[in-house]
Amino acid sequence: MLSYSEIERQCGRQWLRSVRPLAMTCNFTRLNFSYDIAGDVNAKDEELLKREKEIKKLHAETESQIKGRLSQLIQPNVDFDGSPLLNYKWYFERESVLYTTLNFFQPERSWYKGLCWCPLKDRDKVNDEIDFIKKNKRVICSYLQEVHNYDLVPPTYFESSEFVLSFQEIVFTYGVPSYKEANPVLFTMITFPFLFGVMFGDFAHGLVLLSFAFYICLRKDYLISSKSVLADAIPYRYLLLLLGVFATFCGFLYNEFAAVPLNFISTCFDTLLPDGETLERSDPSCVHPTSIDPIWYASANELQFINSFKMKISVILGVAHMTVGVIVKGLNTIYFKSSVDFFFEFLPQLLFLLGFFGYMNVMIIIKWLTDWTPVNQNAPTIITLLIGIALKGGDPGETPLYGDGTLQRTVGVTILRTFPPNLSPLCGLHSLDADTQAHHHKAGARTRAGAHPPGGSGDDRAQSARGTHRRGHEGGGGGVRHTEEEGEEVRLLGSDHPPAHCHYCVRAWRAV
Repeated sequence: MLSYSEIERQCGRQWLRSVRPLAMTCNFTRLNFSYDIAGDVNAKDEELLKREKEIKKLHAETESQIKGRLSQLIQPNVDFDGSPLLNYKWYFERESVLYTTLNFFQPERSWYKGLCWCPLKDRDKVNDEIDFIKKNKRVICSYLQEVHNYDLVPPTYFESSEFVLSFQEIVFTYGVPSYKEANPVLFTMITFPFLFGVMFGDFAHGLVLLSFAFYICLRKDYLISSKSVLADAIPYRYLLLLLGVFATFCGFLYNEFAAVPLNFISTCFDTLLPDGETLERSDPSCVHPTSIDPIWYASANELQFINSFKMKISVILGVAHMTVGVIVKGLNTIYFKSSVDFFFEFLPQLLFLLGFFGYMNVMIIIKWLTDWTPVNQNAPTIITLLIGIALKGGDPGETPLYGDGTLQRTVGVTILRTFPPNLSPLCGLHSLDADTQAHHHKAGARTRAGAHPPGGSGDDRAQSARGTHRRGHEGGGGGVRHTEEEGEEVRLLGSDHPPAHCHYCVRAWRAV
């Protein structure tokens, strides 16, 4: 076996034999010198190893210093309320909020003036805070001054609690109610978990969800102190609790325990017919006292019956839920005295909803309560009757659900009469009124955002104003939400020489 140096020498000789004739042909000068390549490689190798040790030593020292500094920052300090790192974080967050709020003010000589919305019940708290600043912070503050003439659209303000918060956020995902509009969260606190239970209904799964919610409610303090992963679910514990309650309740009504029927109460179908396959009720008036009769889960038409029942129940509850929403909308139009919205939007929508879908619910209930055994033909289908209202003038068909179809024809005519009001030219008045209100709302946002020191684009300031308007209920910025149910009103605060669009004014303080 040849060593590396031997291979190198042989390759070198071969190279010389190839290059030497070319050099002689070109009259190149030939110089003889010696070069110790092995020694140079070893020296370079030692140099790299030395540099590697120095870099590793420097890296270890740097890592040790960083860990030492971080351990100092996270250790509680008697001079601070907590660790220095938390104090740094609090300081930067405070400064960010402070300067973000100051961006809503407008400089005037050595003062800053700005506008803010304040609930009437909190005005004394704001005055007390200003008095505290005057006495203890060595600064000069002015007073709150109400401004009556303004064209801004007031922001809405809701007083929330831990129970209502999660449901209020669900409402906000669809939209924020305008100032003094009815707050749908009063209905959502029950309807949302109940409709969830209708869809999710299972006694076993509901108990699991209910137990999980109970654990979070009872161990809230422990989860927070231990920094558990479940601590993120604490703000939504009451939502989960109601979801579990209604899922368990509906699962009990469905008689389903992990998709298995519970036969803890005897069935009403206790008589076996001569064919050996069909069961019949010995007492025709017998009804299962708590839930769906468990015998249905062993019948041949189980899937058809259970799916039909759940689908129709969902339709009935869904229509009732939408009807409540439309009625709340009508109450809003009455409160704001908007006759155009009431007569050309609310009434047509309510008549169409009740005339078509409400009548459908009535037909479902009539079909359920009617004994079709004496009738030789099959019971009429709901979808066929609905199609007959529109295409056949309310013709009840060969097997009428009830009556001679007079009511169905009346319903069809009523539904058709709801379309012209929605398509009438008077709806243009509603659209114009909505556009005007939107324009005023945007103008108000620009006005609140326009009270800035020079510098910064108007779009950025308007965006900040809208963000503050959205976060007002969380205690930050100048925006607040309001609903008439709380019986509160908000006022706009501003400077002592406010523009015509102000309502309440406050002058910012300056340092002495």
